[in-house]
Amino acid sequence: PYKKDDNAHIEQKNWTHVRKLLGYVRYDRPAAQAAIHALYRHELRLFQNFFLPSVKLVRKERVGSRVRRRYDAPRTPLERVLACPEIRPELAAQLRRQRDGLDPFTLARAIEQQLERIYARANPRHRPPAASAHPAPVRRPTRKRLSINPDPQWVSAPSRSVTSE
Repeated sequence: PYKKDDNAHIEQKNWTHVRKLLGYVRYDRPAAQAAIHALYRHELRLFQNFFLPSVKLVRKERVGSRVRRRYDAPRTPLERVLACPEIRPELAAQLRRQRDGLDPFTLARAIEQQLERIYARANPRHRPPAASAHPAPVRRPTRKRLSINPDPQWVSAPSRSVTSE
């Protein structure tokens, strides 16, 4: 059901539903966009709505200079819908039957396979550089570069301040 303050909760999911899966790589080719739309329309939608619990931000309270966030108990979106008093019983039964007919492990495997195909279709101009077969040697940091000297003989004695009486 629609609520006036839903937009904040939708924005909260940008990380979990988009960036966590697809990253910040650019997908501007039609084949990549079609694959992403197919993933979101089918397996990913079912997996996230029926099996993936999430928390919802209930309130924020200021404690001194910090903000303490309060979340409700983790529940799947299906559990949240079923807990809603306005849902029709026949719709609730239909959703339960749909969930019971799904296997989360099969869905997860299908999602992984589709993500591999999507990653292969990313725009290569905006892809991070691949790891080289011969990477540059890693240099160990020295004391000079880190500007620390843990050796006790290099540590000067603390200066004493002279006070006039």
